[in-house]
Amino acid sequence: MSTVLQRERRELAVALFQRPASSPEQLFLFDTGLLYISNSAYRQIKRPREAAVLIAISQGPFEIRSRGQSLTTEVAAIGSLVSHSIHSVGVPCASVLVAPDHPHFRVFRHISRPGVLPLPPDAYRRFNAELTAARRGDLAAADAHRLFESIVATTAVYLPRPEPMDPRVARIIAHLRGNEDCRLDDLADLACLSYYRLSHLFSENVGLSLRSYRLWRKLRKAIAFLVDGHKQSDIAAWSGFTDTAHFHRACYETYGFRPSFIVSGRIAFVRQRAYAGLEK
Repeated sequence: MSTVLQRERRELAVALFQRPASSPEQLFLFDTGLLYISNSAYRQIKRPREAAVLIAISQGPFEIRSRGQSLTTEVAAIGSLVSHSIHSVGVPCASVLVAPDHPHFRVFRHISRPGVLPLPPDAYRRFNAELTAARRGDLAAADAHRLFESIVATTAVYLPRPEPMDPRVARIIAHLRGNEDCRLDDLADLACLSYYRLSHLFSENVGLSLRSYRLWRKLRKAIAFLVDGHKQSDIAAWSGFTDTAHFHRACYETYGFRPSFIVSGRIAFVRQRAYAGLEK
């Protein structure tokens, strides 16, 4: 076993040992992202379809490892599809995940390699009181949603504004809402392009491949079913996954936790009108 792997396993063991049985982890789900508050974290995110803003809550920095590099910071933005691990043992941390349908998602695609950008902590101090309340479980769901949007808007100031979206890509995104199982060739026909050209155009405009975006839509649909109390075997079929294992794998790769966490009783779920978002 490598020295790095041994060290990471020791850190994970310490994190689990230090976490109290009644850990006040909170997970707020929104139409265009989520806010996850953890007391102490060691998470590996293999293939996130959502961009992220990570914020240490009042007790010092955390470490992010990505693509062979390590960064210690109090606040960071991370692009989508950037594999990384979060080491915040003993440091409460807020993860703000920005979904591909959010109006500001596209600004994160300009983060340069390794895909992690440290941000000035002072710009986020004003959120400490609400983040602390969320950590205690004292923040109402509607207030959590306003906090989520404020953090994303603050982060967008530090990232370049993207070019307007190609209307053909916007048309595909609109069509996929409620049509997650639409064949890729049919989507290409809708855009009047070859699939190869549409795939390239979509990635160029959104910062996420068409396949990854479609998988993300299936995953969000599945999570909504999960929160409503449906069986996971039914959820996988209704959402277009091959089977339950496929659903579990997609959830873990994207968020760093399995569907069982979502139904663990430590969650507030909010539904609101979906944004026009990326079409703007």
